Amino acid sequence: MTTSSTTLSFAHRETRATRIFVTFLMTILILTLASGCSSAEDDHYDAGYNGREVTVEKGKNFSVGMVVNIQTGMQWQIVEFDSNIVELTMPPRAMPQIAIGGLPRLDFYNFMFLAKNTGTTTLKMKLVKAGEENPVDTFSMTIVVK
Repeated sequence: MTTSSTTLSFAHRETRATRIFVTFLMTILILTLASGCSSAEDDHYDAGYNGREVTVEKGKNFSVGMVVNIQTGMQWQIVEFDSNIVELTMPPRAMPQIAIGGLPRLDFYNFMFLAKNTGTTTLKMKLVKAGEENPVDTFSMTIVVK
């Protein structure tokens, strides 16, 4: 009976240690992925900034995130911005999908920029269905880099 108790106790410790180790690894993975998206100090903007003016410090990264249901064939495209003032640092990335109850799946597209030089530019974007030119929606935000 003593051997059986010892074996169960050892198995319990091993399982608990394994769970702690897996939790630790998952935490590291999540933090690593999150830090790859942007720094905690980056500015983040979304559709709520449509028609507004924002100020960004020269040399800082910032992102513009837009939500879309890609199953409909829709995608956000950049129409214009002054690349002497801000620079698109990477192509837009689809972030984890959001599913809310029985609603269609939504995707969050993140556009990463660098405030390269002082000045003012307007970022214009459009939401279009693949293969079509007429936008379903538009987005415009004035960016002042100081």
